[in-house]
Amino acid sequence: MGMIPIVENLIGKGLPVGTALAFLMAVTALSLPKMIILKKVLNNKLIGAFAERNTYKL
Repeated sequence: MGMIPIVENLIGKGLPVGTALAFLMAVTALSLPKMIILKKVLNNKLIGAFAERNTYKL
């Protein structure tokens, strides 16, 4: 189960968008849908930093 439906439901129940985005960003898994959502509110430099922080290192 992905995080986006959960976040969407929380926003629908009245959770502020900023809080929902913080929750979305706090989850360690990084996915293409999450990147698309974050692109709407963050610039490329911040998304790059977020993606680098969430990249799994072997």
